[in-house]
Amino acid sequence: MTIMTGPHFDLRKIALKALAVASLLMVYPSMLAHAQKPDVNPSSSEHSRQVTVMAIRAIKGTGPIDPKLATVAKQLAQIMPDHRFELIDGKTKRLDPKQAMVVKSVENSVLTVELKSPSNDEGKVEMLIRLTMDGGEPFESVIKTPANQLFFLDRKINDSNRLLIAVGAR
Repeated sequence: MTIMTGPHFDLRKIALKALAVASLLMVYPSMLAHAQKPDVNPSSSEHSRQVTVMAIRAIKGTGPIDPKLATVAKQLAQIMPDHRFELIDGKTKRLDPKQAMVVKSVENSVLTVELKSPSNDEGKVEMLIRLTMDGGEPFESVIKTPANQLFFLDRKINDSNRLLIAVGAR
């Protein structure tokens, strides 16, 4: 029996690679079982969308941006220069048409986002944003945005603070 050696055939390297692959095959299923799964409702229709909403406080003046907002920091700085930003609340949830979710907002307010249409005639996602502050008349706006794109709404809270509502769907 001849054992092949040389730069192109090394039994030790092959054995180590085979061992690594076998280990991954054994560990990978358990990693999947422990992975955090998105909020997916198996009974949801094929017309559902995964909707993401963030309520963000914009405070006049310079300062740090909340590290939780790192993925949108550049957009926030462009929208409202000379402000610092704090994430009040953020949620992602799969919604069917006419379903809604509530997100924490500023004090004495309720922020609701409803999926109106997963894809309108223009191919855009339609969502209804409803913000009620201090029990007053609600502010409502229908947002039409392409999938996978955040849309920002700006509402005044007081003289120095504003509420930015970021909403998107995929």
